Amino acid sequence: MHQTRIDHTPRRIRVRLDNTIVADSITARLIYATGRHPEYAIGATDVDWNRVEVGDADHRDELLGEYRTIRSAGSGEPVGRIYTSGPADQLVQFDFAAMDAWFEEDEQIWVHARDPFRRVDVLESSRHVEVTVDGLVVAATDRPRLVAETGLPARWYIPSADVDFSMLAPSDTESTCQYKGIAAWFHVDAPGHDRLADVAWGYEQPVVDASKLTGLVAFYAEHASVETYVAGIAQPKPEFEVGWLNPSLGLDNLNVVLAPV
Repeated sequence: MHQTRIDHTPRRIRVRLDNTIVADSITARLIYATGRHPEYAIGATDVDWNRVEVGDADHRDELLGEYRTIRSAGSGEPVGRIYTSGPADQLVQFDFAAMDAWFEEDEQIWVHARDPFRRVDVLESSRHVEVTVDGLVVAATDRPRLVAETGLPARWYIPSADVDFSMLAPSDTESTCQYKGIAAWFHVDAPGHDRLADVAWGYEQPVVDASKLTGLVAFYAEHASVETYVAGIAQPKPEFEVGWLNPSLGLDNLNVVLAPV
C-alpha cells in the first residue's frame, strides 16, 4: 500500500516560467508520496492563468486524483497538472525541471523541493580511513568527516590534501544535490589499470548548510573496485531502499491519506 501526505508549508513559494513568475503562493502545500521526492502544490488561485493553459483531457494519478495537463501558453510544452478531484483537488503541481526557477522565500532551490524532515550531518572524526581502488591506496586520512544523511548510506569524505590526485582525473560529470550543492566528479586513472569512470566526487562550493564539505572528496563505495577501511576494518558495501525519498511518511501526527497501489 502506498501513502500520500499533504502538509502546509510556511514558506512563500514562487515559480518562474519563460522569465515570468507564473505562481506566487503563501499557502502552498508540500506533497509526499511513496517513492517520490517531495513536491510543492500551489492553489489554483495563486497561478497566473494568462501564462499557462489547461488541457481538456482527464487523467488520473492513483495517489492524488484526477487531473488535467497544464501547458506553457508560449511553447505549448507540458509543464504540470491541475487536480480536479481527490486529496489534491484544485491544487497545481508544476514539473520542477520544466520550470525556469523555483524560490522558497527569496532563495532559489534546485532539483526538487526541500524535505523539512531530512537532514545532513557532517561530523568531524579522528578515525583512520583508507580508500583503495583496485587494491591501490588513493586516499588515507586521520581527519575524515562522516556524512550522515537521512535515509542514505553514511559516506566518508576525505580532505583533498590526503587524496592522491596523481591517480585522479577530472570528469565532465556534475551532479546536483538539493541539500549539498553541485558536485564535480573524478575518474580514477591508476598506473597499469583501466580507467574507472566517475568513481569520486567533491563539492567545491557546497550550499551554506553543508559548508563543512568544502575541499573534501568522497569515493563511490558501491563500486566493485572501491574498498573503504575504517580503523583497518573493511566496510560493507552501502545499501538503501527507495523509501528514503520521503522519510516523513512514517510519522502519523499529520494529515495522512492512504491510497491503494
